[in-house]
Amino acid sequence: MVLKPSDRVTLSLSARVLINAEALNMAETVGNVSRHRKAPVVVPDKQGQGYYLFYVPAVSGESIAHHFQKTFVSIAKAKGLQVPKLEEQGYFLKYASEEVLRNHYPEIKTELDNKMAELYNKKKELEEKLKKKLEEKLKAQEIDIEEKQEDIKGAVKEAIRKEINMIILEEKKDDKYIEEVIEKVIEKAKKEAKEAKNKISIVESQKKGRKRGGGKPKGLGELVKEAIQEAIEEAVERISMCKMERVLVGRNAVADVAGFFFTGEGMPGLKRVSRIHFSYLIPALETVEQGVVNTQSQIHVRYSPQAKEGEQALFYVEGSSALYTLSVVFVASDVGKLEYCIDESSSETQGGSSQEEAKKEEEREKIVDQKEAEREENERKNRVEAALDALLVLLDSMTFGAKRARYLPHWQYDSIVATVSKGPVDFVVSPASNPHYIQETVNRAKSIKGVFENISIFVYARNPDSVKHLQQEPGVTVYNTPTDVLAAAANKVRELMGIAPQVP
Repeated sequence: MVLKPSDRVTLSLSARVLINAEALNMAETVGNVSRHRKAPVVVPDKQGQGYYLFYVPAVSGESIAHHFQKTFVSIAKAKGLQVPKLEEQGYFLKYASEEVLRNHYPEIKTELDNKMAELYNKKKELEEKLKKKLEEKLKAQEIDIEEKQEDIKGAVKEAIRKEINMIILEEKKDDKYIEEVIEKVIEKAKKEAKEAKNKISIVESQKKGRKRGGGKPKGLGELVKEAIQEAIEEAVERISMCKMERVLVGRNAVADVAGFFFTGEGMPGLKRVSRIHFSYLIPALETVEQGVVNTQSQIHVRYSPQAKEGEQALFYVEGSSALYTLSVVFVASDVGKLEYCIDESSSETQGGSSQEEAKKEEEREKIVDQKEAEREENERKNRVEAALDALLVLLDSMTFGAKRARYLPHWQYDSIVATVSKGPVDFVVSPASNPHYIQETVNRAKSIKGVFENISIFVYARNPDSVKHLQQEPGVTVYNTPTDVLAAAANKVRELMGIAPQVP
């Protein structure tokens, strides 16, 4: 199944979790004290007259994302998905630079080099063919209007953008087709030059030429050659980005789901935004105002029988307790989506009418072999499933954070709301830092439901009476456990993505 650009399937959730005696995210060591990470939080006063600033214990989204990736790797490997050795070891560099790519991803580097060499060989071959054909057909013709030459060249490049892409991609590579492209280029250039001459007189062009330094007008042949050369260079750059992205995303499920940034010497830089987003874990705002948040240093001793009296090593670990809040957004439909490979063989832009979309999809299918497309689609669905499973395990068991060996926290969910939306944009739940976040999420979903094809809401609260009234709201389901909320939301994503749901 190929999702249209309007089919964005997004899982968003926010939760309140009571966590006691935790040291999940330590920021620094000062002497013999390990200090808990803290973050500034602004709390409005109840009268609405001002704001207060507090520094409170927190767990970074980076820490949570790291443990999500570790969980995802374990599940992805069990499903037979492609995960490089470095990610298996828990180092999520995800290419980073050409040096890292060469030293830690040698097979992927070799595959990339081969594809780039193949592409540049095609470029060289096409340039030689076009040069020969142009010399046979072109005759020098002067264009008097210097200022319009760049406009003419731009119009020529745009006119043949699609054809140049198709030649390089080997959809069309016979000499007859190349001759047709050249004829199209020449006719386009002549037409643009004629229109330019009709608009501006020779005298005006001469004045403008003197003003700009008296630049010499170019012949039509020279202009066409430049236009074709630039069109080829631009096509190769676009296609090389696509080929790089296809390899880097295809060979690494972690890089696909959690994003990466790659820069290489002689290679274009590639950025992929993570498909899953995590907030900081911070205390609920009203508990901060009420003072129901605490960080305390706990004393510990490292004892050795050989140590002399009074030489035992003392150290302190800051531990915190709070009603924490967390938000997560997972754009499932973006998993496996190639952002630099949007319609390489078409000059149309994304987001047109349904007929244009159908035409674009038809052209896209010409680029990728059907069997390869099916393999990529199955891989994409398996990656979505692995990400959903990893998120479920991470949040259901709170398997993230530091110092778990001797500071395993006590925790329980206070409440949670999850939504799964399908539409042209993402629906994101209200953050749980607000005590009325569940009701606010339901109200917002009702107000803007016309934007979305589907919004499903899943709710749990430790106090069931506080959400009992929501059972009457259309599209809202109240569950008895937070695990049921997470599992139901994941199954809704599977349903919308055409993946078989998991049966309890």
